[in-house]
Amino acid sequence: MSVERLLTNAEVMSLLNYKVKKDIELSPFEYFVYRHHESEDAKPLFRKRRLLLLAEYLKDFTLSPEEKVQIANYPPTSIVEFYSLVTEPEKFSDEQIEEFIKKVMEIMETPLDDDETSKPQRQQKGKRFKENK
Repeated sequence: MSVERLLTNAEVMSLLNYKVKKDIELSPFEYFVYRHHESEDAKPLFRKRRLLLLAEYLKDFTLSPEEKVQIANYPPTSIVEFYSLVTEPEKFSDEQIEEFIKKVMEIMETPLDDDETSKPQRQQKGKRFKENK
């Protein structure tokens, strides 16, 4: 039995970081995704602590799982961004949206633990990804 669910960017990066750390070959697509996200300057929610805090905060809202994933992937910093992520933004007053954005920004600024700030290191030199045949 398979269960379908959406993954956040942070969950995808966690899996790819695990594969890199264990020197498991990445497919060309996985390697592309990994390199793309590694090159981004701002990755505030790619840290477990922040993602967990955000997930806990989002429990208080009647948002769909898809909306929650979108918010985790692209945390809104303005009312316009909030409107683009939520399918029924009219359910929220402007004050509620502003408070929501303020809280999300606080979560994004939560200090990281020491073990969350280090990047995974490859254990061995080898192929960066497996070739498609």
